[in-house]
Amino acid sequence: MKISRLVLCFPLLLALPKGSFGQAVPQASSGYPVATVGGQPISEEELLETLGPQQSMQLRMQEYEAKSKALDSLIRLKLVQAEAKKRSISAEKLVEQEVESKVADPTDGEVEAYFWGQNRAGDTFEQMKDQYRASLKQLKLQKARQVYADSLRAKIDVAVLLRPPSVTVAYDPARVKGDSPKPRSPLSSSQTFNAPIARRARAVCTKSSPSTAAE
Repeated sequence: MKISRLVLCFPLLLALPKGSFGQAVPQASSGYPVATVGGQPISEEELLETLGPQQSMQLRMQEYEAKSKALDSLIRLKLVQAEAKKRSISAEKLVEQEVESKVADPTDGEVEAYFWGQNRAGDTFEQMKDQYRASLKQLKLQKARQVYADSLRAKIDVAVLLRPPSVTVAYDPARVKGDSPKPRSPLSSSQTFNAPIARRARAVCTKSSPSTAAE
């Protein structure tokens, strides 16, 4: 099966060997040495502390975004493979039937608009028309593959467990202004009954009660 026909959005999958899909990716430990100086190790944790919290968070966000894009592509690939298995056909055949056969060739107007949108100096439309037509067709196919794969989510349960990096904010009393609020004890039943709102309510009830007026 040709993986290149099944990759739906992320080019990185083309570079991965087939065996890598079943292998676990080794996780880097925060204590793993990234360098040694005179035999003394420098850990990844020390490196991140040197970068500071802002740069460390930026790196973690970049890593998360890259993983998220790759994960979206893998999910689409698995969805197409599952649907193909259900129909007892190859994934390549499924994509050909449901996507590629339904995507029309770009019109001359679409190709020309795409050409001028690239703003390539020195090129004329007539010279580059066929090249841009082929490029635009590939873009349309890529978009159609993504849309079709995403539509298969309704047929299969998909749970994304990848989470964005979070920041733990510690409580620092030195940065809190004013006195710390004192905890309030709950009111007793007598205190609740004698509260101002309760007293006003009793007064209204007393005035409006017929039995009270008769007395």
